[in-house]
Amino acid sequence: MIGILLITAGTFLHYSKSKYFPKSVKPVKSNVWLNLLVIIAGLGLLIGRWGWASGLLYGLCAYMLATVVLQIALITIDELSNKS
Repeated sequence: MIGILLITAGTFLHYSKSKYFPKSVKPVKSNVWLNLLVIIAGLGLLIGRWGWASGLLYGLCAYMLATVVLQIALITIDELSNKS
């Protein structure tokens, strides 16, 4: 679970530097290497727990899920803040 949370946090840090990040949400200032390091740390925890093949697959699924969920959540927050 901690590995998935680290991957999600690293994905958020990476996405906050994107030009597609919603303007109404304040981006987090971080280093590009820190973003990558957090994602790799989460991947390392998953590989250590499940083995290299399953850990890589779980890491890929966690990264894809984090990307989709963060985009949907931030766009929803942006739309709700524009309505009020």
